[in-house]
Amino acid sequence: MPLALVTHAERLPQRRFTDTPSRVDAWQLLHREADRLYPELRTVWLTLFQDMQASVDTDALRSAVERGNFLEAQNLLYTRWQQVGDQAARQALPTLLRETVQRAAEAMIPATAEALGVATLEVSFNVVVPETLQLIEQYAGQQIVGISQTTLSNVRQVLRRGFSEGRTLTQLMADLEGFVGLTPRQTEAIEGLRTRLTEQGIAPRRVQQQVDQAARRALQLRVESIARTESISASMLGQEILWREAAQQGLLDTERFRRLWIVTPDDRLCRTICAPIPSRNSEGRRLDEPFDTPIGQIQRPPAHPMCRCALSSTVV
Repeated sequence: MPLALVTHAERLPQRRFTDTPSRVDAWQLLHREADRLYPELRTVWLTLFQDMQASVDTDALRSAVERGNFLEAQNLLYTRWQQVGDQAARQALPTLLRETVQRAAEAMIPATAEALGVATLEVSFNVVVPETLQLIEQYAGQQIVGISQTTLSNVRQVLRRGFSEGRTLTQLMADLEGFVGLTPRQTEAIEGLRTRLTEQGIAPRRVQQQVDQAARRALQLRVESIARTESISASMLGQEILWREAAQQGLLDTERFRRLWIVTPDDRLCRTICAPIPSRNSEGRRLDEPFDTPIGQIQRPPAHPMCRCALSSTVV
């Protein structure tokens, strides 16, 4: 079923944020807002990938494959993704992100007031002002470009493998239908499974059934990774926009304000990327100063897919 997102072209009410008692840590509040957004993002991306799988012009693709025209088959799939996936995502994501940005900004008021050493922090903020909308749309666009590039890279890989290995038309069509939305690494793993099962002498029909099952599971994991990562990113963006608004309104001294990287303190902590970041940035970073990480400079979490890090603040 094509993605349908009902929206209303009306301005959100302007809010004045005031300090309220906080019973949990700031990072937990940000995670709470991310958790609210996650199911909607998951539905969006799963629907987009499934729509892509269902909407491919199979006759045109079959013709290109039969004639051995790799570029025609690739361009056909690329164009279809732009029409079905990319454009729909550009319509849906900014709308979904706005409320999370608003909520995350609100949630960070008490922690920001405490960091600034004031009892009450009042910030005039409206999520639909041009500057805020531009940041949201810029973030959404960056995410969509990344996901589109990964999706199309995988399509190219599936096509190239099919042409080079001389897979039958039926086999290649099944691969294209099943692997849309996966990453190249996921596809490599599933193809490895196919090879192992074939070498074990398992019947081709049974091999294809297990490959299809693995592809469906992989798509679920892919969608979960995208939704989890984007929901955390949206919460972090709301926090950053709050700080920027406070600075513009003269409530936050950008020369003394510092952002501190905090990791989620449990056994799921990423030891290779996230764990070293706090110590590498022990004095904190200014509002526009990126963090030094093992994978390069990063403005704010997440540092990698499924990252659960967050930021706190202080004044020096």
